[in-house]
Amino acid sequence: MKRSALWKDIYREIWRSKSRFISIFMLIMLGVAFSPD
Repeated sequence: MKRSALWKDIYREIWRSKSRFISIFMLIMLGVAFSPD
C-alpha cells in the first residue's frame, strides 16, 4: 500500500517538473545511443 503512494508521489513530482524530467531523460537517451556497446 505504501509503495503505490510512493509511485503516485513520484508521478506527481515528474508531472510538476516535466521540463527537467524530459531534459534528464534526453541526456540518458543520448548516453545510451552513443555508448560503444
